[in-house]
Amino acid sequence: MAIKTNLAEIKAFTNSEFWVPDGYLEGTFIKIEGASWYGKLDEITGEGSELVTLSDGMYHKNRADLQGIPFEPYFLEWRKSSKLIRMVIEVPKEKEDIVKRMCHNMHGRVL
Repeated sequence: MAIKTNLAEIKAFTNSEFWVPDGYLEGTFIKIEGASWYGKLDEITGEGSELVTLSDGMYHKNRADLQGIPFEPYFLEWRKSSKLIRMVIEVPKEKEDIVKRMCHNMHGRVL
């Protein structure tokens, strides 16, 4: 199963207590806007709205953690624990102001 998310959510994950500075992924396939990414998860740059797909692999908290834990359930556990959701939406351009107002009225913010 692949996880579909966005770069804003990846940045929130790698800035959370779930991701430690020495943490790394092994065997995880990462695609950004359909293109394969071979760098570190916490080094992806962009605006935040980029679509990201993650699948397979293990998360290791450090180099001594040889066993690791399956990454997908670990990411989903973080997502479930988060009090915020970061999403990318598409709306007709003429509805942009309405959607922004709705978001602000619900104490959200447009990134």
